[in-house]
Amino acid sequence: MKNIPADTFSTINAKIDNFEEKDFGLFFLWLYDELADIKVRRDNHYRNLRSRSSTWITWSPRVLVLLGALALLLTAFASAITLMAPAAGSNWAAWNQCALLAAMAIYAIMGAIALYERGIDISSAYFRHLAVGIAIRNLWNKFQLTILKEYPALSTASDADASRRRICELAEAFCNDLDKLVSDEQTEWRTEFINSLNELDQVANKGASDIRAQMEELAKTVAKDAEESKGAAARIEAATKPGHVNLAISGEVDGEIAVLVDDVEKTRGAAKKVALERITPGVHKLSIKAKKGATVLDVSEMYDVKPGVQSYSITLE
Repeated sequence: MKNIPADTFSTINAKIDNFEEKDFGLFFLWLYDELADIKVRRDNHYRNLRSRSSTWITWSPRVLVLLGALALLLTAFASAITLMAPAAGSNWAAWNQCALLAAMAIYAIMGAIALYERGIDISSAYFRHLAVGIAIRNLWNKFQLTILKEYPALSTASDADASRRRICELAEAFCNDLDKLVSDEQTEWRTEFINSLNELDQVANKGASDIRAQMEELAKTVAKDAEESKGAAARIEAATKPGHVNLAISGEVDGEIAVLVDDVEKTRGAAKKVALERITPGVHKLSIKAKKGATVLDVSEMYDVKPGVQSYSITLE
């Protein structure tokens, strides 16, 4: 068999000698060969297109099913770990996270494969080309059966011109039907291509919108965290600032007055107004010791020292 190229643009290659051929048998053989050549070119074109898509058609469903089953098993595994007793489940917590992350990654891959399929339209094109190939076969069978029925009468008819016109009408009808198949397939491809572009545009817009929303939410979260961190830092700074207490002592005493903080003497003297500096914020024991005649005065109180300057009074009795 001669090597016939594959295309959808070829036509009957008629020459002047073919028009002037008087013998109906030779004219018919030439026309039949031309139609067979056109038919094979069209059929080869769509067969080649199907061959390019056959690997994807064969393996993509299997891969998707395998990935889906694996993701389902990982999800079930993670759920089983979640349902374990706390003591047992704690040892598997890392596996739970890994299983969920793996399942999410697999679902993302499946979604990417599905989006790729919708975008390039391999599966739909494969079945569209298969349908065209079957239609070409049916048209050729119909044409051949018609020729088988009419050729004996046409080849022996006395009016050779009428026979030529009839065989040309059959050839024209076959070519018109063949061209309509190609035109319809091209129209269907164009429709699906535009729909795919629109769908991809919608997916892209939705993805961009989701990303913008996530970025805005992330920016709000970051700003909120920054404010909280700033507030926490301010609170920590305020909490770590030392306290300064202006202590006022009332009551009659003789001699010196000793002021102690947490049983540690801070100052001693006759002054009844004392400044206690740089005390760590918090609750402290404040003690005053003095004498009144032969009586020893010893007063202790718990005092909550705040950061900054504050005043406190205590009475010796």
